[in-house]
Amino acid sequence: MNSLPHRLSLILFFIGLLCQPARAVDKYPGFEESEVIQRVERMQSDVTQPRYDAIVRGYLKTYLVNHRRKAEIILGRRLMYFPVFEDYLRQNKIPTDLKYLSIVESALEPRALSRVGAGGLWQFMPGTARGYGLRVDATVDERSDLHKSTQAASEYLMHLYEKFSDWELAIAAYNSGSGRISRAVKRGRSTNYWKIRSFLPSETRNYVPAFIAATYLIKHYREHGLSPEYPNMDLQMTETISIFKGVSFDEVTRITGLSREVVSQLNPAFLKGIVPANARGYYFTLPRRVMPAFRAFLEADRPDYLARAGMVVRPVLVSEDLEVAAPSYSQTTYTVLPGETLDALAQKLHCSEYQLRAWNDLALNTELVPGQELVVFQLREVRSLGATIERMDVLETLPVCLIQQEIARKEAPAPDNFIDRIKDQSFVFYQVRKPESINNISLRFRIDVQQLRRLNQIKGYGTLKPGTIVRIAEFESQ
Repeated sequence: MNSLPHRLSLILFFIGLLCQPARAVDKYPGFEESEVIQRVERMQSDVTQPRYDAIVRGYLKTYLVNHRRKAEIILGRRLMYFPVFEDYLRQNKIPTDLKYLSIVESALEPRALSRVGAGGLWQFMPGTARGYGLRVDATVDERSDLHKSTQAASEYLMHLYEKFSDWELAIAAYNSGSGRISRAVKRGRSTNYWKIRSFLPSETRNYVPAFIAATYLIKHYREHGLSPEYPNMDLQMTETISIFKGVSFDEVTRITGLSREVVSQLNPAFLKGIVPANARGYYFTLPRRVMPAFRAFLEADRPDYLARAGMVVRPVLVSEDLEVAAPSYSQTTYTVLPGETLDALAQKLHCSEYQLRAWNDLALNTELVPGQELVVFQLREVRSLGATIERMDVLETLPVCLIQQEIARKEAPAPDNFIDRIKDQSFVFYQVRKPESINNISLRFRIDVQQLRRLNQIKGYGTLKPGTIVRIAEFESQ
């Protein structure tokens, strides 16, 4: 993003490919050019009108012929990132096809860093990142945070679209800056990307073709014999929570039995292996199987909070010679019922559509048939911290004294801080008084965003309308 020089070597690489001695492209293994052209022209996209030219061919040859292993790694990583990308893009009401932009920018590598300083999955420059609320310093680089960087990228892309009213121009501006696109539009006297290409820098001239090639890779890799290199189950079946206290990766490995490498891979934003204490909170991701143990550790380390909440604090014992527990997942079979869809099954089985497709080798346009058997992976056992701590299946309980104080207030509550105990005596509810995202609500009340979404059956991470009632936590009677 806004960093043309750092891709100069990539541009030269593709130019070299295009200038190789004449050789029939359709003789490349698995690359029948006539078939590829037809597939490209038939592709549907909400971002661009796919077309085939020499630049698109160059990028496709890189993915499908010359660097197949890299392409297979990218295909595997989409299981970790695409479901979250789609959530944020959908909640921001912009095309979900924009997820392919991250392939062009970073090859789905959250630690990707250019020579000029653009970093993360969406390749933000530090100044732009900070402008969108991301922390970038020597300790924390939220450009590598899956959730926060994707929200920032969604907002930036929407800003560019509002400026140019065209998605091809918007993603071109994402690459080179809106100023260059505005000047090219003026010089070319057109708002059609393909008509003003000659007025753009070489990298931006090739940017939309690169996007088309990335789209083709995801939609048609099967036809080219590519086999996605899927991450292991610990990286697939994860859970993200909001944490506020400081914790080191070494503590996490001691408590969970995970390797430091896994903890770091799931939390690349923390550069020093330490999550700093922060009242606003940070997102932290771990394999779902060890999250109960980590939650218990966090709660047991906050006796003051638990005492105020009327909860009994029990000692947590951790063995000094804790062994790394092998991932424990079981493979089961699910029989599809009439009317069931992949989306509905993913929610029912607590996984993503991408996982169901990967586990069963299902193409994008595959429709389920009643009676069809699907392979499903589930947790066989969950790691906990001793017998006295049970797995947490519900939200954290809010401090009762704080709830009662809010209820007892006679004056009207502030619009952005209203807690109401409705007739249902089992739960505490929060009423949204102004547009507010589910992420902000989770951070405000120190509640895990994933649990908050599940409790309220909210799919994405976007903005809730004023008047929305959000179930926060179980209410503990006195």
